[in-house]
Amino acid sequence: LADGDVIPCCRGVSEGMHKLMVVGNVHKTPLKYIWKSKKMTILRNLHRAGNSHASRMCRVCGLRKEVIRQNGEMYIVRQVIQE
Repeated sequence: LADGDVIPCCRGVSEGMHKLMVVGNVHKTPLKYIWKSKKMTILRNLHRAGNSHASRMCRVCGLRKEVIRQNGEMYIVRQVIQE
């Protein structure tokens, strides 16, 4: 975001611009360390295990049902990409 805060996806900010999950700030920490941080590792593991609903940010996401697990990687269903 403009203030340097890093959110894990476009759904990380609510309609009222409330940040649902901040995983770091690039003004304080290089992005490569934020990417490998404990918060991001936990979030990726939740998705990989099919437990994204455990994250408040993901639980309220309308796209969560469109995301599928395939071969241990996350993919967005083709219909979402085509929109």
